[in-house]
Amino acid sequence: MLINREELNRLGKFSELKIEKEGHLYRIAVIHEEDHCPYLEDGRCTNYELRPFDCRLYPVIIEETKETNGKIIAFYKFHRRCPQIKFFKSIFTKRDLEKIKEWFREAYPDKEIKLVYRRDGFIKRNFIRLKRIIASIFGRAY
Repeated sequence: MLINREELNRLGKFSELKIEKEGHLYRIAVIHEEDHCPYLEDGRCTNYELRPFDCRLYPVIIEETKETNGKIIAFYKFHRRCPQIKFFKSIFTKRDLEKIKEWFREAYPDKEIKLVYRRDGFIKRNFIRLKRIIASIFGRAY
């Protein structure tokens, strides 16, 4: 889950979660085996009124962000476990993409924002992690 500073402050009572800084934003690590939101209990959001923008996007997930050459590149995908995925894909529009870009512009007002749809996000993300692990073991990048 990707959140900004304001959302982090709102969610402060959940300080037991693993939170990593990602540029000007923060990522709350998914800590459940089922790969779902840490606020989801019995199929319901325990934090619905305060839920961050990233949650409001569901089933769209901002999977990864990169800063390169004055641009912020955000990779997004549709959550594969959403039972209504076909419906949401059919109604997802350029206007929705603009809302995502606006949210990023609040955190990065001086950067160009680019959104990239990633179909193979799970494979790509784990391949990148594997490369980092190998690099840390052997002391060099691959």
